[in-house]
Amino acid sequence: MCYSDSAVVLSPAGAPLGASAWLPLLYFADERGGPMALDQFPDFLTVEEAASVLRIGRSLAYQLARQWRVTGGRSGLPVIDLGHKLRVPRAALARMMDARSPAGSDR
Repeated sequence: MCYSDSAVVLSPAGAPLGASAWLPLLYFADERGGPMALDQFPDFLTVEEAASVLRIGRSLAYQLARQWRVTGGRSGLPVIDLGHKLRVPRAALARMMDARSPAGSDR
């Protein structure tokens, strides 16, 4: 998992991979600097990590997490509450992404 601060991307080992003005604040890259596959993420992602995967903003991700909790899981971003921390299960995120993909599309 890589974190970016001031558009500097860090590899999983923490080494800088380069800088670019177009990178979001939180960007994930594999060891070669390419985008990470969802199965490379931990079992539970933070809301910010899930937002980065979905390419949506942090505020929208939290809004969708609230929607999930208010609707009892009928809509929104699937989250679980671990104490005072919200986490997005990777498997639920994958199911949500699969359900929203166009029918019959090849991936």
